[in-house]
Amino acid sequence: MKSVLETLRCLKSKGKKIAVLGDMREMGAISKNAHLEIGEIARKIADKVIAVGPMSKNIKADKWFLNSGEAAKYLMDKIGENDIILVKGSHAMEMEKVVKALTNRD
Repeated sequence: MKSVLETLRCLKSKGKKIAVLGDMREMGAISKNAHLEIGEIARKIADKVIAVGPMSKNIKADKWFLNSGEAAKYLMDKIGENDIILVKGSHAMEMEKVVKALTNRD
């Protein structure tokens, strides 16, 4: 997650950088601290941080959703032509729903 956020930092954009981050379910005992750390990093890099999942609820994101379907619906009219959208999370979070919704919008 840190590596992909660093990639987002390096990308140039005429629009906003939006990080849509789902729970990292494989973290075990360090999960709470890992989520808080990623939230802190994401807020420094992205213009908007959207958190998805119960583990990500407390990362101080701009917006939080319980699941990826809700996040996808929210994002549909919130992104611009030149925005860069980073979508990342554990496979169990079904973040592909966000990608599919955004790539199929008119």
